[in-house]
Amino acid sequence: MAYILIDRQTYSIDDTLSRTSSNMRISGQDVQLRYKVSRGPISQTADTFLTSGLFPAMKLGHDLRIEGTVSPKLLHTTDTIQDIIKSWFPGYTSVSINAESANHYGLADQRGVGAFFSGGIDSYYTLLKHQNEITTLIFMHGFDIQLDKYDFRSRASKSAKEVAAEFGKAFLEVETNLPECLERISSRFIPAGGDGFGAVLASIALSLSPQLKKVYIPSSAPYNVLETWGSHILLDPLWSTEDMEIVHDGCEATRVKKTALVAQSETALKNLRVCFFKPEEVINCEKCEKCLRSKANLRAVGALDRCTTFKQPLDLEALANVKISHDINYRCYQATLQTVKMNGSDPDLADALNKCINWYKYSKLSEKVNNEMVPFMESSIGNNLLKMRRNTFFRYLWQANPGWMSREVLKESLKLADRKMFGGLIHRMRNVRRWLVK
Repeated sequence: MAYILIDRQTYSIDDTLSRTSSNMRISGQDVQLRYKVSRGPISQTADTFLTSGLFPAMKLGHDLRIEGTVSPKLLHTTDTIQDIIKSWFPGYTSVSINAESANHYGLADQRGVGAFFSGGIDSYYTLLKHQNEITTLIFMHGFDIQLDKYDFRSRASKSAKEVAAEFGKAFLEVETNLPECLERISSRFIPAGGDGFGAVLASIALSLSPQLKKVYIPSSAPYNVLETWGSHILLDPLWSTEDMEIVHDGCEATRVKKTALVAQSETALKNLRVCFFKPEEVINCEKCEKCLRSKANLRAVGALDRCTTFKQPLDLEALANVKISHDINYRCYQATLQTVKMNGSDPDLADALNKCINWYKYSKLSEKVNNEMVPFMESSIGNNLLKMRRNTFFRYLWQANPGWMSREVLKESLKLADRKMFGGLIHRMRNVRRWLVK
């Protein structure tokens, strides 16, 4: 059987940077995986590269061979990890992992506690919630900020470093080309929301085990919206080892509730970064869906005017026309709308939220009509409406009032059945009349 080979890792450390890398050979091609940490020691185990290589191996159906030692605990839980991945994401198969396992590494208990920190609502919530426990903020280059975005990387890093200083936390910058390498293999792995982005975060956490004993991964969604997602409360902790506990944090709060806590920190409001578009000279573009959603949450909790990384008022027309992309964001908008209605002081915001929510509901309904209703529409009852089903006007009517349309479909079907039944009876009576006349 074909296999992916991960060569023995190389390490180097100087006064300012620690580096580790390994060559991953896939189908005769070499991919160089690189990690660079701004200070302190970096792990010399192969745990980081097991985590890096598992998703590509399962996607390609190749066994994984690793030159180096890995955690017995992690090696054992990869069976469960693979079962989860296969059940969640299409196109993945179980693979065998050939690696030498080492005993407990026995790292010092005096190590710190880290949290991934992008500067967004989720990461601020985790920081504020565990402020007394967290010692180190981890800022990543190469994940949501591509490595070639030098100017934006510099601005975002400077802002995050200032936050760490104001909270009295150590600051670690980690640079990796792993997301770029994974995306070349399959676009499903990355970016955030892709199948493997939680594994990328876990691989970073494991590389920092000589410095940190626990790392928090801020959640994207609350408990009531736990869907198959690259970073998940069920999956993330399974990447833990004997010396590194990985915690998925924040599922107890909706995004608007997280925003309410973040709004209590002036430091957060001065440095909040939510935008994925990497605009020039600023941190947030204020026009993308993520910016509009975040501004709506800030306005819902009465903090938008105090957030200095948003310079413009919320564009309610743009918010009303947002095309919600998936159920997690849909539930986020619903939670925001519920908060606004409870407050009862911002009907304009409520109206804009209602419009974008209704668009998503109608689009999902249209999708269901076009996909799941096909067997019904091609049945004997619905066959007469098959052409109408493909008509755009019909789809809009169904979106607007599915109950009414269902009744009309049934009435038309019954009329057709009546015409067929009585039409046949009349035809037979005419034949009898002709026979009697003869």
